[in-house]
Amino acid sequence: MAPSFYGFATPAQEKALVHADLTSDLRVFMRIYHVDTVIVLPLGQNPQDVISHITSVLGRPSSSGGITVWYHVQEQLGGSRSDQG
Repeated sequence: MAPSFYGFATPAQEKALVHADLTSDLRVFMRIYHVDTVIVLPLGQNPQDVISHITSVLGRPSSSGGITVWYHVQEQLGGSRSDQG
């Protein structure tokens, strides 16, 4: 898998991408930090990899003008902000 960072990935970042369960990690991160909207700009190396990983967690995004967005993230995760306290 190619690294999906803006700029160059460090060896530690590349290793984390190869060995992590990114779908699970993204889901946990979004719940812990009460993420409500995710926006991906077409920047850096391999933004499509980022879009693919987030789509595996949240489903199909909205797109406009090259910008990819997922709204109502907590609802997509199966909970609301009040459920996450």
